[in-house]
Amino acid sequence: MNTSYFEEYTKDCQKISRVFNCLPDFNMSGVFAAWELGGLFGFDEKRGEFWLNVAAHMSVAALLGGVIAEAASAELKKEGLSPRDITETLLVHDWSKRLETSVRKEGVESVARFEKEHKDTLLKWFMEKVVSLTFATGDRAVKIADTRRLSLGERIVFYSDYCASRSRIVSFRQRLLDLLPHFARGGRYQKTDTYYKKRYGVGHHEKLTELLSPIEQEFKKYTGRAEENFPTSLVPAEFCV
Repeated sequence: MNTSYFEEYTKDCQKISRVFNCLPDFNMSGVFAAWELGGLFGFDEKRGEFWLNVAAHMSVAALLGGVIAEAASAELKKEGLSPRDITETLLVHDWSKRLETSVRKEGVESVARFEKEHKDTLLKWFMEKVVSLTFATGDRAVKIADTRRLSLGERIVFYSDYCASRSRIVSFRQRLLDLLPHFARGGRYQKTDTYYKKRYGVGHHEKLTELLSPIEQEFKKYTGRAEENFPTSLVPAEFCV
């Protein structure tokens, strides 16, 4: 085992701890239970690394989402949601990422069954509205947007997730640039990019930019911030490096 992995694990632990000190009250025991069940604390022998970086990613996304949710709390309340709901959603939205990696290799039926199990598992610790919001990320959110406009809660979750690159907050444009090599020919997401071009006439990068740009403008209005470095200006600088 490469000892550098322990250094990264330690850094992720420290980042998570600092984020938690900035968050309002939330169901910490439920979050830790979900992370443990998802194998995020353990070592992956096949990959030769830990998965705690996923927990760090969720933590900084929750920090950003919570700030936006506070600014939009009056509108969120109309949807029966609170900033705490958004925070908890983002803290567990990728809890099963390690498990999902192996399930996807088994085909569509296995994924559908797994998503139901994902929902049923989270319901042990979180309310239905929180669990439902965990599906408003990534490709799932794009598919929802095919049929209707994302709710405010969904938009906050969708946007915040795309502004978290590993364990730091960046602009969604930077995050998409970071992901771009993986969608190129030979990349692990090449098939996804091909699907986007076939379905939407544009690649993944272009489609996500189309969806996220107006959401960002909306959040600038809610927060009263229009800086060029939005949304990094919403969180302490230590979470942007």
